[in-house]
Amino acid sequence: HRIIDNILYLVLYNNLYNEDDLRPSFKSTYNNQTETTYVNYDAILIFDGIPAYTMTTVTSLNLDTYQMHHETVVGTSGYLYMTKDVIYIAGIYTYYRFLGLSVSSGTHIIKFSLDHQTGIVNYAGSTLLQGYVLNQFWMDAYEGNLRVVTSISWGSLTDKNRLYILRENPETDALDQIGLLDEGIGKPEERVTAVRFEGDFAYVVTFRNTDPLYTIDLSNPNDIKILNEVEEPGYNTYLHVWGPNYLVGIGYDASFNVKISVYGTTNTTEPLETYLISQPVEGEYQWSYSEALNNHKAILISPSHGFVGFAANKYTYNTITNKYIYTSVYYLFYIDFEGMPIIQEPFMIAHET
Repeated sequence: HRIIDNILYLVLYNNLYNEDDLRPSFKSTYNNQTETTYVNYDAILIFDGIPAYTMTTVTSLNLDTYQMHHETVVGTSGYLYMTKDVIYIAGIYTYYRFLGLSVSSGTHIIKFSLDHQTGIVNYAGSTLLQGYVLNQFWMDAYEGNLRVVTSISWGSLTDKNRLYILRENPETDALDQIGLLDEGIGKPEERVTAVRFEGDFAYVVTFRNTDPLYTIDLSNPNDIKILNEVEEPGYNTYLHVWGPNYLVGIGYDASFNVKISVYGTTNTTEPLETYLISQPVEGEYQWSYSEALNNHKAILISPSHGFVGFAANKYTYNTITNKYIYTSVYYLFYIDFEGMPIIQEPFMIAHET
């Protein structure tokens, strides 16, 4: 959900069951009287070749007049990317045709335009892309275009990672492909784990045994170029742009422990520095986890103040004393790209063992 001016926008999902009326319904109560209304049939869109797993409804509610407007899509649920004027939904689907002998899979991108004066939501266009999208950071609207990264479908050994640039075609209700990079993002069988867009650039992390971080120039959609590649053990699940030439990544090291790394985006082939939450100690087995690996809202980050903060859980087993220790720590890292070391020894804001 989002609120813009006096309009509340909701994106709602409901599964399709064997009911008398499959349309999404809304209940309103006033003076102890409850009224049920349904989305009109002419506001429900159905697409050829997309399995009907769920219904996705985009609803606008005027908070002054309580008037509502709906657009519903029959298909698959997925991830939401929203700007002030548009909503993009990426529905991930796998479609088994004719007794499972033929399988079709991919990502269905749907665009809705928003009119904040009237509160009306309008379907604007859609397209099918190969591969899958993992979260909202894999999509980005910029100068009227939508940039999307898709990764290899699970179980596929021949597919590839791709970067698309799409533009709405108002005459065909389609999202036309105006740019494509389908070579060079990852080595064979490597999947994308993190994406970040910033202006004319995209930063993409792939992983199988090592973590290549690619800097990609999108300034010319007809000539997308990979500018730089950084490799390290492990991989990142979150990237944050830190000024024009640097990135901060949070992810796993080669032993699947939490790490934070800093990178230059040009003229470098390895991280500038990496800090491991679980430091190797002789006679101990350590591993760690953080919600920041999967939830960007769990990260406190401010390039202008020069710090990154997040909580992590550390697990330690001492093979000599046979003791097991669990520690919960909130780390605050100060990062200074002009200093040495770049990642300062972290402050432990909260510590419980």
